[in-house]
Amino acid sequence: MNRGDLLRIGLRLVRGPARRLRRRQRRAVIFKLDRIGDFVLATGAIRTLLAHFGPENSVLVVSPAAAELAAREFPAVEQIAIPLEVATNWRGMRCLLQCRHILGGYDFRDVVSLRHQPDRWQNLVLGWLRAPRRHVLPETPWRPAEGAADRANSSPVLSGTGLPLVCLELENHRALVSQTLGRTVSHSEILPALAKARRPRGDYILVSPFGSAGIRDLPRGPTLAALGAVFRETGLRIRLSASRQDADRAELLKAELCAQGTAVDPVMQTSLLDHLEDISGSAVVLSAETGTAHLATALDLPTVVLLGGGHFGLCAPWRKSKRQEWLSHPVPCFHCNWRCHHPEPFCLTGIAAIEIRAAVQRVLDVD
Repeated sequence: MNRGDLLRIGLRLVRGPARRLRRRQRRAVIFKLDRIGDFVLATGAIRTLLAHFGPENSVLVVSPAAAELAAREFPAVEQIAIPLEVATNWRGMRCLLQCRHILGGYDFRDVVSLRHQPDRWQNLVLGWLRAPRRHVLPETPWRPAEGAADRANSSPVLSGTGLPLVCLELENHRALVSQTLGRTVSHSEILPALAKARRPRGDYILVSPFGSAGIRDLPRGPTLAALGAVFRETGLRIRLSASRQDADRAELLKAELCAQGTAVDPVMQTSLLDHLEDISGSAVVLSAETGTAHLATALDLPTVVLLGGGHFGLCAPWRKSKRQEWLSHPVPCFHCNWRCHHPEPFCLTGIAAIEIRAAVQRVLDVD
């Protein structure tokens, strides 16, 4: 592909195809072009919006990563999956042109974007959606918001930290949905929720040890010690959850757990929906702040999440009930956007094994 081809494609992506004479009419398009954890956080807001606009009169724009989950949760809604990143090869560019052509075939009355962080690529795709009314949060780089806890309907604190249990992402969703519907939307209306899975509760701890970056992983030493203690006290086996690219690291962690006498199931890579079934079948979930943490919390399962301070308060902590606990070690450099200047992330490595063990026991004891 030469530069002229790229320029022509780029112009077509920005300008869009020629107007089509016959367009499909829909009341609203809901835009949530994000990964799994972020999509889970939007499920309550999406349900409230669909109840207002009607699922048969709405279109949901999602990423391929979240498409399976979106189809499971909102089967009556027409969905369009758009790549998350700009494609750099010919096949990818053709796919984008096709997506642009598809989006250009609709007339909407309302565009509702549940995305509020800066992203030029998403702005381009959002610009392809034309409607007289647009409901989009002001796009500003995230920073800790003063009084965020005061804006929440309920603002308990993380045990032992004094830190507010409030999620800015959910509060932003509440503000946007309130603006769209012309009424004050309650916290419960935008609280994430997923349809219950079919699998009965099992006899294993599902552990999701790896975050989106290594600095966000579960701290190795405390995690090994805590899981060993929980296994000896409860007899619950360990089932490790890891993506394909983390398979080798998962096998190393499994070997360390086995060496200390902890029973560990084989490490398997599964589809998203199979992973959701594994989460549902666990006795308790122990996770870094990943999609697994948000899936388990939305299902209101016994869940313990170790949350670092890099983006504390943006997408977590939040909970459905006392079955979920978020652990963090407060340090003065919270909200560093994961630009850590220390030898290790003390906001995570400072969480002691005894704290993890105690939290697991507490969520297991909740009726």
